[in-house]
Amino acid sequence: MAISLRVVGIFYRNTVDLGVGSMSVRDLVDASVSDPGAGVAFSYSNTIINGINSPSYFSATYQNSFVSSLSGLTYDPGTYELQEVLTTRPSYTVWQYYIMDAEGRFVNNGAGLVPYDQATVLDGQSVVWRLLTILAQPSVQAPRFAPTEQKAKALSM
Repeated sequence: MAISLRVVGIFYRNTVDLGVGSMSVRDLVDASVSDPGAGVAFSYSNTIINGINSPSYFSATYQNSFVSSLSGLTYDPGTYELQEVLTTRPSYTVWQYYIMDAEGRFVNNGAGLVPYDQATVLDGQSVVWRLLTILAQPSVQAPRFAPTEQKAKALSM
């Protein structure tokens, strides 16, 4: 069973084949910790919020420089890590996963909250984790995010 795992923002991508027909998303993440791929160490932390298991942190440590498959930019070796922060305001960050079929169509679209240790992923599917920023109050009450030179440069690439 080959299932692909990707964690956006830390450039982590791995394919796991456990030889079974299905597994939970958490099983896939745990299998990637055990066998992260060549030249990389992968880890995460699980927390329980309101009785629901949820990852709060993902980390990938690369032994060598690597090229992003999306931007084509080269990144230095080292540790790339992101964690959710639920207590900051006016916004907070939270991890969200998507399950996609072999053609890249969302499988869990509209499924509501399904904890990652209960969500099933099948052979040929892929799981993508993204760290989302969510406003905790209306935008008019939040300080405006001013355009920066770095942001303008990134958007022009």
